[in-house]
Order: sequence, then C-alpha cells, then structure tokens
Amino acid sequence: MPDTKTCSASRAHDIQVHEHCPDRPYVELRVPSDARSVGAVTFTAISHDQGWASSENEVSFTWFEASVRRPAGRSNLRSMNVMHNRLADPEFHQHTSRWSAESGLLQRSWVQALQQGDVIQLIPKARYRCWVNIIKECRIEIEYEPASEEQRKRRPKPFPSAESYTYALSLTTKEIRLLTVQPAENITDKLDVSWSIANLDDKEIKYSALSYCWGAPLDTVEMMVSSDLEPGKRTFDINPTVDLALRRLRRSDQLLHIWIDSICINQENYEERSRQVGLMRDIFSRAERVHIWLGEGNDGADACLRIARNVYNYSLKDCPGGRDCKCPGTRHSLAIKDVDTLAASERAQGRQNTFHHMAEIFKLFEPSFSDDIAEWAGGSKKTNLSTLMVALISNPWFSRVWVVQEVLLSQEAFVHSSNEMIPWVELRQTSEWLEDPDFTHWHFDYHIKSQTAIPAIWKRLRANNELPDILDVFFDGHDLRASDPRDKIFALLVFGNETHDVQNLDKLIQPDYDKSIEQVFADFSRWWIREKRSLDILSAVHSQQGRTWRQTLCESGDDDQLPRPSWALGPTGRSRWSKASLCAQFDFCSTGKREPDISLLETGDPLKLLLRGRRISRISSMGYIPIESMYPYGEDPENRSEASSIVGKIFDPCGFTGFWGIEIIVHDENDRIRRARVEYADHTNAHWDYCSRPMLPSFCPTEDGGFCSYETDSLPTCMEKSFFVTEDGMFGLCPWMAKEGDFIALLDGGKVPYLLRQVAGPNVGKGEEFQLIGECYVEGVMHGEYFDRRDLADSEVLAIV
Repeated sequence: MPDTKTCSASRAHDIQVHEHCPDRPYVELRVPSDARSVGAVTFTAISHDQGWASSENEVSFTWFEASVRRPAGRSNLRSMNVMHNRLADPEFHQHTSRWSAESGLLQRSWVQALQQGDVIQLIPKARYRCWVNIIKECRIEIEYEPASEEQRKRRPKPFPSAESYTYALSLTTKEIRLLTVQPAENITDKLDVSWSIANLDDKEIKYSALSYCWGAPLDTVEMMVSSDLEPGKRTFDINPTVDLALRRLRRSDQLLHIWIDSICINQENYEERSRQVGLMRDIFSRAERVHIWLGEGNDGADACLRIARNVYNYSLKDCPGGRDCKCPGTRHSLAIKDVDTLAASERAQGRQNTFHHMAEIFKLFEPSFSDDIAEWAGGSKKTNLSTLMVALISNPWFSRVWVVQEVLLSQEAFVHSSNEMIPWVELRQTSEWLEDPDFTHWHFDYHIKSQTAIPAIWKRLRANNELPDILDVFFDGHDLRASDPRDKIFALLVFGNETHDVQNLDKLIQPDYDKSIEQVFADFSRWWIREKRSLDILSAVHSQQGRTWRQTLCESGDDDQLPRPSWALGPTGRSRWSKASLCAQFDFCSTGKREPDISLLETGDPLKLLLRGRRISRISSMGYIPIESMYPYGEDPENRSEASSIVGKIFDPCGFTGFWGIEIIVHDENDRIRRARVEYADHTNAHWDYCSRPMLPSFCPTEDGGFCSYETDSLPTCMEKSFFVTEDGMFGLCPWMAKEGDFIALLDGGKVPYLLRQVAGPNVGKGEEFQLIGECYVEGVMHGEYFDRRDLADSEVLAIV
C-alpha cells in the first residue's frame, strides 16, 4: 500500500468479564480524518479464561468481538468474532489477529468498509456459567492510506445540486416529480431518462417508488435527464446505487415510471424538502409497487433471497417448485417433493425435522454454494442458515429509518439484490421464523441471533391495529440510522397516534429542515411535555448513548460529555435501553399530582427548558451499592425494599432484563429466585476469584441515623459507584454519570427526582443554569412524602440547558 500510515490505541487494566457484565469496549480507536482507505486492522489481547473446563468443551467460551461505532447516519458494520482465549489455560497469553486484503472474505470486507470517523472497538465476551474472560491488556492498530489534499476537499453529495432543478414544486399542493425510464435489453445499455411533474390528487397517475440506502457519497455517476418543461437534457450527478437500481429495474418492453427521493426532491431546497417529507405517506401508499434495492454483487445476500423464496413457498405450497415453477422473479428452484424426501430421510435416521423445514431446505441448497457463500454461511463444516442470513440483514438498508414507512405504507413491495427478486412479505416472514424459539433452539448462537433479527420496530408497527404513542415509536427507532439525524423524528411521525397527520402537525414538530438538529429534538421534547403534561420524557435521556444507568462506554473514551441541550432526546441510543429507567419500570409519584407549568415552556431560547421545582438536597458522598442491605434476591419478595428492586431491575446483575447484554430466559417463574442467586453468585465470583484486589468502598446506616464507611467484596466489580448520601442524610441510587455536588430536584410533573448539575461558565452571575444528569431514586421521597412534611411555597424556576 503506497504511503501507508499507522495509528494505534492500547489499554492495560486488569478486568474480568462475565456474561452478565455490560457489553462495553475495552479499547477503541477512531479511524483518522485523513484516511482514504484502511488496509489492515490488527487486534492484540493479553488474556486467558478461568483456567479449567469440562473435557467435553472444544473451545473456550471467552472471546473478543470487533465492533464499529459509526458517526450518526452511517449504517453499522456487522460485529464479528476476532479470537478466543486458549481453552482452560490459566496463564496469560498474547493473542493477535490481523485482518487485511489477504484475510478471508468476511474480515476483508469488514476492513474495506471502514471509513474515516469510524470507531473500532474490541469488546471482551464470555458466555455460560463459570466462564470468565480475564484481560490484562489490549491493543488495536490500523494501517491506512492517507487521502491527498484534493481528495480531502472533494466531498461529493449523494444527490444532484440545486442548479439541476429549473422548476420548483408547489408548497401548497401535492406536486411531485416522477422519472420515466425507457426500456432496454441489457444492464449495460445507456440510461434514457426523462422527468415530469405529477399531482398525487390525480387518481390516474401510476408509478413505482424506490427504497434504498444512499450509502457513503464517495463518488457519483452522471445521468442525462430530459424534461417537457425545457428543451435539451440536463446533467444529474446521482448516487451509483441509484444508477445500478435503475438499470436492473427498467423493463425490456415497457416504460418505468418511478419516484426516487434523492432525485425527485431538490435536497438543497429546505422548503421543498420539508413539504415533500410531509407527503411521504401519500407518495409510498399511492405507488403501485415499492422496489427495495439492496445492491449488486453480494453473493451471500443473493443466496439468502433464493433460500427465503423457497422456505416461504414450502410452507404455503403455492407452487410445486423445481422445473414446474413458472413464477415471476426468483424461481422456486426446489421442488416440494424433494424437500419432503429429505425430511422423511432425516426422520428415518432419528433426527427431528426443523421449524418450517428451514435447515432441510438450507441443506439442499448447500451443494450449490460457491466458496464465498460457504464462508458467509460460517465456513467449512460450520455452515448454517442463521449465519448466512447475517450477510443479508447486515445490509445498510435494514437499518435505515426511512425504509420503515416506505415499505409498511406500500401496496406491494419487492426485494431486489443483483438479479434476484422476491416479495418483501416472504423475506419478512422467513426472518421471523428464524427468530422463533422453535428454530433457535436448534441453532442458538446469541452473537448470530442478535444480528439476524430485523429491527423490533417492524413488528410493533405491523402488529398494532392502533397506532402506538409516538414516544414508543421513537424508542424503537433508536436501532435505525439516518444520514440526517433530524429524520430520526421526521421519518417516524407518520406512525405515532398523536402525529400521524403529518401535514397538519403542531408547528413545533412539523418537518422543518431549516431547524438545527439540536432544535428539532428539543422542540419535540418540549412539545411532548406540553401535550402530555408530564416530564417522563426527561427519563428517556437514559436511552441515549453514554447516558444509560450503567456505563456502556469505553473507559478510555472521550464521549462522556453531556450534549446540549442536556434535557432533550437525541439521535443516538438503543431501543432496549429505553426500558432501563425508573419511569419505565416503576410506578413512582414523587411530586404527587403536580403538573408542569406549561406557561414556562415558551422561552426565547429553544435549547433552554424552564421548569418549576425544588432543589431538595445535594449529593455529598458516593460509593458502591451496599449490596448487603439492597440484595434483590431474598427469600421474601413481598418484603423486598424498593432500593433492592431497583438493583435487580435497573442494574440487573443477573441478566434477566437483557438491558446490558445477553438476556437470561427463566421458563419457570417459581424457580426465578433460586436461579437469580446462582447467577448472582457466579457473576460476583467471576470478579473476585481470579485476582487480588481491594474491596469496594460503600456506606451503611448507623443507629443514630447517619452513615459510616465500610467495604464489600459481595458486589460484581463491573458495577459503578451508584449509591449516594446527601448533605442532609438522605440516600439513594443514581446513574453512573452522577457526581458529588449534583443537586437533587423535584420538578413539577415529574414522577421521580432528577439530578441537576450547575453550569459553570460565562453566564455565572446572570442567573443559574443547570444540566440534566438524569433521574435518581431517593429513599423516602418517591411517593410524595416530601410534600407531606414541607412548605409547598418554596418552589423556584430552574433553567435547564
């Protein structure tokens, strides 16, 4: 590689990782801003497992996973296993794995997909009881080709420039642009394209729509477009993805009329863009067909569509398959009778048939796999359908926020990859069958299962007869991506019970691309408080990256600064974290029936929130959770304290909720307490049995009502300092970001107390301002007790920024 540069990151800190520890990177490295392409990534770990194992084990269930945290809008790369520890070896060993152009298909593709700004993470893992990943040091190094000065300046856009459009669409009617593509015999034939103006109120118009992922704007392709509105043709710079899609979708015998967002909307005209976003429901529901374009040249994805096509057909048996198939699109290449024959043979040999015969159908396809497809499916002697499906579901399209309404609102949708085409309903159903316990118990692999699942939002929106609350839709949308973070709200409004009439929305939340990203999310949060007369949305900040109750960031990371505004929702997060809050898990009422003072919501600064409330105390000391007095798995659940319930549900040291890692499924509720004790003891022992370390500092109550310091070794060391004592002797539990000196406030309309941190800076002396840290639990105030013993006239207006 010419002019190769290197950069690296390393960390040396002894830790032990159990399966119930939060998924957390040990070390991470950002791809430099001057990188044109990455040529190699080298992972190094000095580690070992617990040093003993059953003779039946073939591999250590302790390993390292490579993941990538990408800038907002960039679709995630698949997480991949890097290396395992040596089996049952108690000595530290250096493990190294280098991925480059000479590596296997999966590793090579992963490295080639890296871009500047990506954060490469190395995450230690362990699975099953008694297995412990013991880490001493890790390192990541990348080799990359730097971009030239000219290449760094050249940032092509994935859509045409404003100068390409001579006619502005109406901002008051339902005008849209449509492309007309002339027929062609071969994919290499030149595109012959024109466009016209249509009105969605015209019942006679017929067109299709394209659903695709814009991808990185690394290059553009020229397309000549003619128009009835002017003579000659204009040059359009379009995304190569669109160019390939049009070549595949055009017919050989008739015109193709199609709507494509990046071309049919002037993306640089914010008024037009905002108006067209408001028409998305009409655009996609009126389209005769929606074509889902996944791209060209991915043999693994192509194979997945062929298998899904046959799995679905075998279940419905609409087509005899094989040579008798006359269906359009991808053929039903397997005859129903051939699947029946194999299934009968498996039963005759004492093997039970799998759910919907999916493994049997996969087995019939396997002999036709190329080497690349076999590698996508898991490699020699390890191939299975779930692993192969990652090649498809990891396609960026599945994590794009706009595609949800593009498909769910469509009359009929088809999935295309290269020259394969199957109905969307067949792929969706096959994916759901793959997640069904009746299939996963045959091929359970949490690492694979988590990556073959289509985002949960598809199930919620398809299953509901009634539209869900918009905040629930937003939470589900955390798992999706958008090239413009504002679309994490705009693209989902159509599915909210309160917001589905997008064209007649309150001005605060109407799609408006003239607003900054921060204001869009602040206005949405402010609107929700006003409409619901509630502050529950303040607790939703704990669904955001870096603001969860438990730490999920890399210890050495630099991303733990609070965003501005600190009180508003943001575009990053995960759907599972939205349930990991006091408001989501408990029924508290710390301010009784008080509602927020709505008149305070109108401020001159859209990023500032004024709320009436009371600062009731201040954190003076913090320590680890005093687990001896807050153990959540005692004999008598009825007498369990609220604090211990929070330890069990929010901090979840046994993995029962799945908020922070692998979810442990307990089938017999009567056995839950026994199972919890076993899991907790195993988790705690994993942190204390394999190293010598000082005990954790905490506090315990004294007879005179105060607190004294003590130390404990009965708590997993992956837990953070989340217990506090206040200046006036109260105590409680808080998220890991809390600090000594933070104020505890009861805000009118809030079900729980909130932590506020005073802002230091140039505005000091001109009125106090605070950042919202998050919610907290305070013993003795969670059910309105504070107001039973205090003067009610002591409130103040607090400015939160």
